[in-house]
Amino acid sequence: MSTVITSSLPRMAAASAVARTVAVLRQSFERLQDRIRARRAAEHLLEMPDYLLRDIGIGRSEVLSVVLFGGRDVTRRSR
Repeated sequence: MSTVITSSLPRMAAASAVARTVAVLRQSFERLQDRIRARRAAEHLLEMPDYLLRDIGIGRSEVLSVVLFGGRDVTRRSR
């Protein structure tokens, strides 16, 4: 009589592949949400008059940079 030994490696590999796929999809969804939030923030800031933008310390041409990079953008002029 012969004994058949089955390995759980293929199942573990499949589970690992599914976990990686789920992680990639979750990360992609989070990036999409971030882009949507940034676009909405930029739209709101661009609706403001220039004097209010100056009051908060940004120029109209800097809105996108500020929204995307926040205070970390080293290319912005210091005021």
